[in-house]
Amino acid sequence: ARSMIPINKRHSGIRILMYHSIGGAPEDHKLGIRVPTDNFEQQLKSIKAEGYRSLTVSEILDIPPDAEGVKCIAITFDDGYKDNYMTAAALLKKNNLTATFFITTSYIDGESKRLWANGHKREYMNWKDVAR
Repeated sequence: ARSMIPINKRHSGIRILMYHSIGGAPEDHKLGIRVPTDNFEQQLKSIKAEGYRSLTVSEILDIPPDAEGVKCIAITFDDGYKDNYMTAAALLKKNNLTATFFITTSYIDGESKRLWANGHKREYMNWKDVAR
């Protein structure tokens, strides 16, 4: 995930974490697009231990500009990789945290045309996964 950067100076207690993919081969992690499963779970535990309230992006945007004492986090995923559904969603549920998934709908039911560092294509969620 990217570092926990405040979205603006007025709300220094609001953080947004952006992920693409969880798990996979170690060589994929060097690309910066995948986070090892155990690292992701540790990050979730840290979020809870630090007292952040997990919100969706929409809920974060609804926080008034003059709110004080806010300590919230939005966890996001881009693209719609299958591991978002298979791995990340299960770990989020286990840790009572929410996330916002930005799905590239043209990729649903498919696989990436690009080969990753390990020579494998990436599988995307299908419509059944998205509906859950």
